[in-house]
Amino acid sequence: MTEKLLIRALAAAEKAHAEARLIQVANLDLPIHMPGTAPCPATAMLFSETMEADGIIFASYIQYYNISPHMSNLIGWLDYLESPDWPLTGKTGGCIAVCEEDGGQQAASAILAFMLDLGLAIPPGGRLYHNKTMAEKSDQQWMITDVERVGRNVAKMARLLKTNRRGW
Repeated sequence: MTEKLLIRALAAAEKAHAEARLIQVANLDLPIHMPGTAPCPATAMLFSETMEADGIIFASYIQYYNISPHMSNLIGWLDYLESPDWPLTGKTGGCIAVCEEDGGQQAASAILAFMLDLGLAIPPGGRLYHNKTMAEKSDQQWMITDVERVGRNVAKMARLLKTNRRGW
């Protein structure tokens, strides 16, 4: 479900005239990140794609009321892009968190906190949590329909920031 929702968000970003690429973290063969571990060849593509992007949408399934182990590992590696130059400042980010029962909002908040620490700007509606058991019962089914808004708004804000950096 997580990948399906991310693909829908990326399609909406493309409709908003953005170029979109899906990178599946599970397929990157990233080693487990440990504090103090030096980046390795497997991280080079990840860093390059992240630096090249104007907007990034992170998506994670929920495990034990929080982000997945893959997302946690990704965050550990991307932390290298934090300082000293803060190269992601002024880029745009969004996130999608998918749960079976609960923890979606908590996990989405954890992803947002990470993105804000890296300097990414979050557009209105740039966060979605999707509870598989409650999605159809959500008010006006927003857990189903708002995924396109994530992609569209990330693309729109990325375009605005890219053309009007104002010091970024």
